Amino acid sequence: MARKPPIEERRIILANDQRRRYGARLVFRVLHALHIGALANVTFFLPDGTYGRIRPRNSRSSEFGVAYELDVEAFPSAAEAEQAGMRAAQALLLTAINLDFGIRLDYTGHEPPTVFDRTVSTGMVMSGEGIGSWPRPCKNGRGCARNRSFRRPAAEANEFEGGKSAQLSFKKAFSG
Repeated sequence: MARKPPIEERRIILANDQRRRYGARLVFRVLHALHIGALANVTFFLPDGTYGRIRPRNSRSSEFGVAYELDVEAFPSAAEAEQAGMRAAQALLLTAINLDFGIRLDYTGHEPPTVFDRTVSTGMVMSGEGIGSWPRPCKNGRGCARNRSFRRPAAEANEFEGGKSAQLSFKKAFSG
């Protein structure tokens, strides 16, 4: 089936989702959001009439960098969506090479894009994160209070470690 002109494709996409129901999703990470212009929610039109979206993705605090999702949507078949996803992955990698920044694609299968049906709801999504820790025991065997300071003030530390006598001898050497 031959593709229609881009304006007709966009009318079909907006009017009837069932005819252009497939999309491909890529998840990628960059170290700093400024490498790609701190994108928040961006929608862009592709030359063939389809469109793409880039949006930030929630990530755990233990994962490095900033995660983004790139969705290329509105294809009549899953094969075309997968092909467009592979082209999008290649475009991301070439952009990273040309602009000299690191990028990591998160794979969920053998290839970077994941094909999905955009007319089906994903349902409710929930996430959470927890960090466990144990209090450090003090010398008496009980947990130390976090707001206590066991350090000496800086002035006392200099007196005990010879800092004050070293300062006086340095001044004497250059003054006289």
